[in-house]
Amino acid sequence: MTDLDQEMARRRLVRTLTVAAGVAAATATFVVCWHPVGGARPLESWVDVVFTALLVPFALALLAVVLALRAAQAGRDGAAGRIGAWTTAVGVAGFVVCAVATVATGDPASTGPLYPLAMIVTLAGLVLAAVGSARAKVLSWWVVPLITLGWIFGGPVAESSGGPNGEGSPFGFPGASFILAAVYVVAAARYAMYRLVAGTRSAPGGR
Repeated sequence: MTDLDQEMARRRLVRTLTVAAGVAAATATFVVCWHPVGGARPLESWVDVVFTALLVPFALALLAVVLALRAAQAGRDGAAGRIGAWTTAVGVAGFVVCAVATVATGDPASTGPLYPLAMIVTLAGLVLAAVGSARAKVLSWWVVPLITLGWIFGGPVAESSGGPNGEGSPFGFPGASFILAAVYVVAAARYAMYRLVAGTRSAPGGR
């Protein structure tokens, strides 16, 4: 990867993380302001429909981040990074199917165990991505693990469990996605100020 390629990848990564942070923050704000029921209860109003539909951009934002992280490493994350990205994509696809089916039927149980399985699969993908990133030594070692923790404590399971009638996650609370938004912001700030390789400042005007 040339210096120009690295700089372009860094900028794309920062943009992707920034957009993902906005999506997570918007989701959390909607939950705090409108109080959807969450959990496995049937959809009761337009608020629940919108909240369910927000799962689509929310999950796709994670996939975009994982792909941007992989592109920034130019394949140096190896098989672990490649398999991790594909695994994450499968999990995200599961969330999208859950969202579409729930909006269509009004019943979160319509897809059976797909929702928790999608969460498990995305976590597996993130763990593999973290392993590949650690081996590549292009990104700071803490970035992908931090995003993984953000997905656990501020992802769809935590947020969907945070409503007044939420079920499932013991650590869910309304606005949990602010945690994930903050994680994305921290990672974006890291690469807005520094090159991809840890400890090297970006070129002037490269923010």
